[in-house]
Amino acid sequence: MRGVLLNAVVFSLCSPISLAQAAKGSYLVEHVKAVNGKYVTRTVTYEPRAGDLLFFDEYKPHWNFLYKLVGSDGPHHSALIYRKSNGEFGTAEAGPNDTLHCRVLDLLPRLQGFDGTLHIRRVKTPISKEREEALATWAEAQAGKRYALGRLALQLTPIRCRGPVRRDIFGQTYTDRNSYMCAELAMAGGTIAGLFDPIKTPGNAIYPRDIVYNDKYDLSVTHHEVQLWTAYPLR
Repeated sequence: MRGVLLNAVVFSLCSPISLAQAAKGSYLVEHVKAVNGKYVTRTVTYEPRAGDLLFFDEYKPHWNFLYKLVGSDGPHHSALIYRKSNGEFGTAEAGPNDTLHCRVLDLLPRLQGFDGTLHIRRVKTPISKEREEALATWAEAQAGKRYALGRLALQLTPIRCRGPVRRDIFGQTYTDRNSYMCAELAMAGGTIAGLFDPIKTPGNAIYPRDIVYNDKYDLSVTHHEVQLWTAYPLR
């Protein structure tokens, strides 16, 4: 994962300040060109927006193996960020932490409590208040639904929507299923928010890696490039 791994390597070379110097927060790592022409790495406070895409990677061997087996790669989990009715932000996820249900979780504790690497694709333009409210209502309604374990198993067979022919025939984003896989749920929420075309970005054919970059599905109109998230600012 070229860009993601590069971000992780650069971040590891720029030590965050000590825990005694700063409490946990929420930041994104940026690589910007300075006046001298050289690139510098810095952190900026992460200000979430409804519709941001969130990517998780714990580098677990079994997920590495399974994703490579189906022709993909990490990250191994994804979620969609939404604004709750109380103004706080949360995540809508299918199967967080390898569980078997869809859940909505408070954003900041979710970010700070994850033991792995996190990346975020931010929405370029805020969605309307009406779209935010529709997304929040939809997200809360998904809580408690099942993770699509049966369809996950089908990813290892020809009976899946992943291939070019089956994707063209059966590829679709469903916003009211009884069960979801993680990227499928994120794309469904993004469709409710008016960010994605349910035909051009078929949720049932998408893995997290497919929406990290723009080489498979170009999300550059609605989302910025992926950025590394960190709980601590760099020095």
